[in-house]
Formats: sequence, structure tokens, C-alpha cells
Amino acid sequence: MTTLRLRLFTVNARGGAADPAALIRILHQHSVDVLAVQELTPRMVNRLTTAGLTQVLPFSHLDPRPGSRGTGLWTRWPLIPLPPVPGLRAAAPRARIDPLGGFPVTLTAVHPVAPVRGHAGAWRRELALIQQTLATVDGPQVVAGDFNATRDHRPFRDLLAAGFVDCADSSQNQSWPGFTWPAAGRMLPVMRLDHVLVPRAAAVPMTRAIRVPSTDHHGVLAAIEFTPEP
Repeated sequence: MTTLRLRLFTVNARGGAADPAALIRILHQHSVDVLAVQELTPRMVNRLTTAGLTQVLPFSHLDPRPGSRGTGLWTRWPLIPLPPVPGLRAAAPRARIDPLGGFPVTLTAVHPVAPVRGHAGAWRRELALIQQTLATVDGPQVVAGDFNATRDHRPFRDLLAAGFVDCADSSQNQSWPGFTWPAAGRMLPVMRLDHVLVPRAAAVPMTRAIRVPSTDHHGVLAAIEFTPEP
């Protein structure tokens, strides 16, 4: 029985301002297989390509947009694009990879609206839409991104209760407490808004919160293992 092992890194790029060279170094240093970027702009796609991202992760499914609403996925393996999570203001691309052949994994990258300035209702609706979309998936899946939510928020706890674990909570080796925001300048993060979620059956050997220059979020690295049922 072959276990599928993958390493995913997710980061909010602060409107495309994240340092491309630093991201490439993180990918190399930690042998990352899947990259999820929120607040991905067309200019940042070009900067990442120039920095050599496609030489590390040659396959992608991208929806870059001006400002803060673009999102993208890059992978080490060929992918099949899937319909995005519907009804979200920011892009929420989804794709399927099958590194082992016959054991596909569904990837979803999300960035629901923040529950501020009168957007709390939209935030709740978007988290519910994410939960509804994930419920339609058969087999292993990973959902990653800036959820603008912590375990203190009931809509996020409802998402976990639907069959998921936060890698930062279930990891065997973790940089506890894994806070990711705010991280601009000399600020120390006090919240974990960025998450990698997997079904409860998955194993999570390691997670890390990693600083990325020119962003206000730490990125999250997760090592994930899926074992096919006999």
C-alpha cells in the first residue's frame, strides 16, 4: 500500500507584494509540491514566472485579479482544473492531482471576505459555501488559504466539524501556536487566519508558520500523508 506524501505552502501575498525570490527559496528549502497564493495579481504571476517558479512547480491553475481578489495554485504534478467554489468575491480555484495514478486528491484555495466593515454576513455565507462545496468531494482533499477566521469563530468551527482538521492543530511536529497575522514589519502575529485543512483520516507529520517578506501574513507549510484504503 503506497502512501501519498505532499507538502503544501499557502500564503496571502498582500495584493501581489510578496517577495518572489523569497517564495522560491521557501519552495526549494522545504521541497514544496503545491503552492496556494491568495491576493494574486497578474503582475505577481509575471514576477513569479521570472523568478523561476514554473521550473519548480510547472503546472498551475490561476485566477489572478487586480487588488486582493486573485488566487492561484501551482503543483509539481499535472492537474485537472475543476469548477471554482461558487459565490465567493475572491477567486477560489480548485484542481485535481493524481501523483500515484488512481488515487486523486482535490485541491481548493480560498480567501473569504473579512468580517469587518459590515461584511460579517457575507463572511458567514462564504464560509458556508466553502463547506457546501467541500462536502461534494469524494476522496482525499486539501483546502488552503486565508480564511479570515480562527477557531474562535463558529462558522469556522462548523467547517471543521463537517469532517476536517486544521493541520496546525493535528500536526505531529508543529510551530505552536502557528499564528499568521499580522506580520508586517516588526509586528508579532496574534491570530491564525491562514489554514490548511484536510480530512480527519489524513496524517499531518509537520506544519510550520513561515515569514514571507513584503506580506502581512505568515505563510503556512504543511506536510500531509494520504493512505489509500485497502
